[in-house]
Amino acid sequence: MSRTIQALLFDLDDTLYNRNTAFRNWAQAFARDDLRLAEDDPRYQEAIEQIIVLDDWGYSSRETLFRKIKEVHPILQGSVDQLLQTYPQRFIEHIRLEEETQYLLTALKAAGFPFGIITNGATSRQLHKIQTLGFDQLTSCIFISEHFGYSKPDSPIFLAAAACLGHETKNILFIGDNPQKDIWGAYQVGMQTAWLHHQREWSVELAETPPDYIIGSLGELCPLLNISRSPSFSGKEQISSN
Repeated sequence: MSRTIQALLFDLDDTLYNRNTAFRNWAQAFARDDLRLAEDDPRYQEAIEQIIVLDDWGYSSRETLFRKIKEVHPILQGSVDQLLQTYPQRFIEHIRLEEETQYLLTALKAAGFPFGIITNGATSRQLHKIQTLGFDQLTSCIFISEHFGYSKPDSPIFLAAAACLGHETKNILFIGDNPQKDIWGAYQVGMQTAWLHHQREWSVELAETPPDYIIGSLGELCPLLNISRSPSFSGKEQISSN
């Protein structure tokens, strides 16, 4: 028997915005402005791809990232500490909110449908992203791991967010892209789950328990929530359930 969905919880990075696209755009600007590589220089694209590998999908610390970049590119000016100070604002400049995500969240807010955000990371950095994208104007249920003291997939942060929303975990749908931190973490407290696949196939190697839904974009949640799709949606992707 299917369970009702009465509230939503979202991951932030690579769920509510495309973090990897933002990072690639930052890396392009960094290679051009800081490494002083012309865009027609073969080393320009090589440096970008190298930086993306060092980033490790955002799991590498920024200190480690810049230290390794300086090792490979001695021409880079400024200390690691100086680069760390300027990175957050420079990265934020490349974050973009997709139209369909904005449409969905605005529709949820207008309908009085409760939703919140759970994100791992440093409080100042994650809050800066949330405020820049305007999510703090749409929900007050925001949990950042450094501030809360637990991180995904630890149960306490999921349970606290559920309490904030005022709904039982079984009636909350968690949406995220990380199989372990998002899908497994939400599953173990009894939440329903939707995995944003980013062109990946689900396999048991990702996590023991498959998601309830597999989606290609947040707009695919609209039929589940009885919300009309954004007029700009092409309609080519379809939600799948397990």
